[in-house]
Amino acid sequence: MSFDLFFFSSSDDEDEVNGELAMFTEACQAAYEASKPKLQRTSVEKDRYGAHDRLVMPYFFEHPQYDESTFRERFRMSRRLFTKIVREVTDVFPFFLQTNDCTGKVGISSLMKYTSAICQMAYRAVPDALDEYLQMGATTARNSL
Repeated sequence: MSFDLFFFSSSDDEDEVNGELAMFTEACQAAYEASKPKLQRTSVEKDRYGAHDRLVMPYFFEHPQYDESTFRERFRMSRRLFTKIVREVTDVFPFFLQTNDCTGKVGISSLMKYTSAICQMAYRAVPDALDEYLQMGATTARNSL
């Protein structure tokens, strides 16, 4: 039995088959693309810089608005311990580093991510409960925890 039976003898036949194969492939690709669900995201502009400033000014500035006892009451630990943990965690886990997000904007600060995690643990807060205070989405808050 010869293998020549399985091959086309003329290049015209090959071109025709290749053309049909290309059309079939394109039709399959178009059908696949049409079958994929269209995800539409709504973008909510967050005031990350303002939220960071509203967190730093009253608690971590050179002359903070709130004293040590108020800080301890709200964060369930001393300010010194809090800042030490932020530094240590940031050194170990790259997630807590402040980086640029996928749109090129400066991301959420380490201090805000850690504050979110502490508030969730200390007050049993759900991740999206801190959205207005820290201007952070629920997914980032959940990942911080």
